[in-house]
This record gives sequence, C-alpha cells and structure tokens, in this order.
Amino acid sequence: MSQVFISHAHSTASQAQAVTEALRALGYSVWIDEQLPAHRAFGQVLEEQLRLAKAVVVIWSGDATQSEWVLSEANAAREARKLVQLSIDGAKLPMPFDQIQCADMKSWTGDAEASGWKKVIASIAELTGGPSASMIHTVQPTVRKNSICVLPFANMSDDPQQEYFSDGISEDIITDLSKVSTLFVIARNTAFTFKGRSVDVSQVARQLNVSHVLEGSVRKAGGRVRITAQLNDGATGGHLWAERYDRDLTDIFALQDEIAEAIVTALKLKMLPEEKRQIERRGTTHLDAYDLYVRGTRPAFAPEEVPAQIALLEAATRLAPDYADAWGELAYTRARWRYLRPYVERDEITAVATAESKRALALEPQNGAAIAAQLDLLPPFGRFSDAEALAILLEKNVSKVRQYALVILHLQSVGRIREAIELAQRAYELDPLDPDVADWRGFTLYVGGRHAEARQIFEDALARWPDNQLAAMNLITVCVHTQDWARVDGLLAPERLAQFPLREYERRTLGVASVMRDPSPRSRHRPIEAARRHFEASGYADSSQLQLAAHLGALDEAHTIAAQARFGPAGDDRDQMGWYAYRTHLLFQSIYPEFRRDPRFVQLCARLGLVDYWLTTQHWPDCVDEVAPFYDFKAECAKVAAGPPLPPANPLWT
Repeated sequence: MSQVFISHAHSTASQAQAVTEALRALGYSVWIDEQLPAHRAFGQVLEEQLRLAKAVVVIWSGDATQSEWVLSEANAAREARKLVQLSIDGAKLPMPFDQIQCADMKSWTGDAEASGWKKVIASIAELTGGPSASMIHTVQPTVRKNSICVLPFANMSDDPQQEYFSDGISEDIITDLSKVSTLFVIARNTAFTFKGRSVDVSQVARQLNVSHVLEGSVRKAGGRVRITAQLNDGATGGHLWAERYDRDLTDIFALQDEIAEAIVTALKLKMLPEEKRQIERRGTTHLDAYDLYVRGTRPAFAPEEVPAQIALLEAATRLAPDYADAWGELAYTRARWRYLRPYVERDEITAVATAESKRALALEPQNGAAIAAQLDLLPPFGRFSDAEALAILLEKNVSKVRQYALVILHLQSVGRIREAIELAQRAYELDPLDPDVADWRGFTLYVGGRHAEARQIFEDALARWPDNQLAAMNLITVCVHTQDWARVDGLLAPERLAQFPLREYERRTLGVASVMRDPSPRSRHRPIEAARRHFEASGYADSSQLQLAAHLGALDEAHTIAAQARFGPAGDDRDQMGWYAYRTHLLFQSIYPEFRRDPRFVQLCARLGLVDYWLTTQHWPDCVDEVAPFYDFKAECAKVAAGPPLPPANPLWT
C-alpha cells in the first residue's frame, strides 16, 4: 500500500520526482503517476491509489491550478482529510484550497532543513505515523565519492529501429566503467529507467546518490557514426567534460574505449593496467556479429521473446566463432530458457547450453555470463560444492547485476543467510530501481527474520510496480506471519486479485494465509494431511509443506515423511517449473524453526547433499547457533556422515 500519493501537473514532473525520492529516502512508500501500468484504465488506477493512500501531497503550480485531474485529486484528499499542499511557484490557489495551509517551496533544491519541506514532512508524519521532521537528518543518504550513472544515450538516427544500437553503446560504456575498481557505477536496469524521459541530471544524481552523470547521443548513418558524450557534476549540474566523435562505423570499438578512458581521466581516477586491458578487450571486431549480439542481449519481457534472442546470438556465433561474449550470453539465455520448458526437454537443453558455456570459457576464462550459465545449469541440490566454486568465481566476474541472484540463491540454499543479505544489499546499491533486485533483497531479509525491513521493501516495490506478483506474494507472507490481517485482506481482496493476479503463487499463498489465520485444530492439521496424501500418492514431499506442518504441531510426522520421501520433480504435470523450484533455500526460513530444531533435520540435509558440503567446505549455516540449545549441529552432521548411507533425495540430482 502506498502511504503517500503525489498529485502534480505534467509540467512539474521533475519537481514531483524530487519530492517522491526525498520521501522514499525517509522510508515512505510513494505512488506517482509514472507508475501507471499500461494495461489499466488511467482513472481507475488513480481512484484506487487515492483511496489507499494515507496522505495526498498536491504540488501546486500555475498549470496545476488549471488541471482538472489535480483539482479532482486535491478535492478528494480534502474531503478525506488527508491533503498536504505545497507550492513551487507561488501561483494563487483556487478556492477552497487557498483557505488551507500550503508550504512554500519555491526555491527548494532538496535541502532537508528547508522550512517548507519540514512543514510537508510534519504533515505527512502526522497522517501516516511515519518519520517526522526531527528525524530527517538521520536518514539522508550520503553521495558516494567517485560514482556515476550512465544515462541511456539518445538515438538520433533517422531510423527508430536503430534504438538497440544506441542502447548497446550505453550498456558497453556501463560495462567498461564497471571494470574500474575506484569507480562506483549504477547498473544498466536502473539507469535505463530514465530512458526517453527529460531529466534533471542533478535530480538523477540526488536520487541515486552519485557524484556524476553521463549523458549522450548516437547517430548512425550508413558507414558512419556520431557519438556525443557529456559528463556532468551531480551536485551542480555543470559540465566537466564533453566531446563529439565522428568516425567510421568500423572504429566503434576503439571509440568506446576512448570514451571510457576519457571519463576516467576527467574524474582524475587511476586505472590499473589490468583494468585498462579489460576495457580494451573486445570480443569481436566483426560489426555484423556485434550488431546481432546487441539485439540478442536486449532485455526480454515475455517468455515468447526468448527464442528470438537465442536465434540472434546463435547467428552472432556463426559469424564470429571466437566471440566469447556471444557464446557466454547464448549459454546463459538458453540455461534460463529451460525453466520454461517441460522436464522431458531439459536434458537436451542443458547439454547444448553446457557446450556453449565451455566454448565461451575456453575463449575467455573469466566470462561472467558463461560462469553464470554453468552455475544455473547445476541441479537445485546435490552438488553444492561445485556450486560454491562457481559462485565464488561468478562473484568476481559478474557482468550484469542480475547474475548476483545466482550467488545469493546459492548462499540461501546452503543456509548462509547473513552473507546472502549482505550480497543482496550490494546488488541493490548498484541497481536500486530494478524490481527483481528489490525482490531478492526483501526476500533475503524475510528469510533471515528481518520482517520489518523486508515489509518496507515489498511495500515500496508494490507502490512502484503494482503488478509485481512476486513482491505481492512475499508481502502477503510477511503480513501473515506478523498477523497484520487487515493488510492481508487488502492484498487478497477479489477486486485486487482480478487486477493484479498472483498467478502461479495464488493457490499456495491463499492456502497458507487461510491455515495461519484459523487456529482451530482442524485447520492446523490441514498441512500435514495434505503432505501425507501427496506422499502416499506419489512417494514425493514438499519441504515447505512439511515445515509448515511442523510449525503447526505435526513435527514428528513431518520428519517421518521427510525421512522416506523423495524431493524434486516426479516427471508428471504437477512438477514445478520456475527458477526457484526444488531449491533448498526455504529450509532456512526463520519463521519455521521447529523443523530445524529436531536432529532429524540433519538427516534430510544429508540426503540433499548439504551435510557433505558443510563438512567439506566448513562453511556452516547460520542455524548452527539457532539450534544450539537443542543439539550440537556440527556433531550431528559428523555423526550422520559417519553412519550408514542414506537414500538420496532424488537419484537424478545426487
């Protein structure tokens, strides 16, 4: 739920964004009209968000006083007694709003101590129970020294279809600058949220806490390319460096090196010789192969787009057989594609993607996409030591922030939740406006028991992206286990589910909410009864279901089933299909400690391959301390490992 709704005229979008980000920095969930989903009616969404918000901030300007939308929103907020007004140009307010206090923010530049801003914050705090003006100084973010956001370069070509080329140039510059150890670089997905928008570079810098912003444009015509680039000081908006390059298209690779090195020089940073060599290393000089690669690595937003990406990358490798980046991205894209395919097809897909990743690594041993592919191709359990080696290598050679997800998931899957939280935080700092990165961060905090922090992240994610079903499902789960039933009811309201369905998460989410809400014995027995029926019918079990059953009192039977059941796919239409399917990370949820506090938990871990991993690496899970009052976890692992062999959890994966 958005705590704060922002109402403004279109002409004051940059000022509205500044207010939005300042409120988010204080911990508020904020809704602004740039978050309108494309598939819903404008008026319907505005009415819903106005109703849900606890405070409505109206940004008055000359244009706003003439806007029917702003006047309507302001009147609805006034009638609901949740109106907060501020003026940015001193325009005369229409009646009856001229009779209500309005903060003067004509010259506001983001100063947290400005009197007008303090009035706004005080009003919002009173309406929402959020941070007050007296707390502002404790939550202001610090601008990172030597940090930069590379805005997407504008496509100035006559052909709009060349957009992918200007995007590719921007992404390559981001990648190159990321190799400079003394420079913090905002990741691609966050930078590209500003694509196609007229932005104030100082506001971008404040929003992302960076010291510098790079912007530019690309014009491609025939065999020529013109690139302009401009480096701006984030605090003042002033230009530190600017250049225009007119070159033959065949010089595009050297030109990208020049731009990256010019930026480093302008920032007065030192580049290590190895970093310079990495920047100057280009996977190919074949322009057509590069063109295919750039098109094949553009983000896909629907499963049906992935085969086209694979075809483009395959074509790139045919034109340039020694193009390591193309082989690596091809392997990684194909590895992810297999999650959308039936299990009967996956062995063949895995074999092809494995060969592609090996080809990439033979050409470039530190290729991040190929390492990510190999880690992703491992089974969900049974080969944790192999996963560890690849995760360590990947963390050192990440080429895209989303690849951190594989390392985070590995840490979660072996019970090292505190380390996973640290890495998820690092990923978030690099890519704060990517919804997937926000989801990982929130989920990792939730697994680690930091529910208040997790909830705030999920609330903010839903305010930004109302149709994010993963954030909604995770928020419902947090609210269920903290017993905020009013919020659960709002998130599960039929009208909301009709607009924003939970899809594959709906059945389980509704089931857990129903069981946890009803304390009756019959309700508490439902999870173990379901687990028993599933096991008796198939010989398989769901570890999450067993943990919930143990949490609700059926500890002994839950472990009895766990000792006999298989885990993983059974080869029928009930098999789970997604990326998280059959991972072991859910064994370590803080909300279900009962299952882990029984020594039989170690036997299940041994069957899954975890005990062998812990004993081999000595990288123990956080639950060692959690279960210490009940048994010696390490001693139990050694005892189980020395005892008779236990049946594997799934013969295919061990």
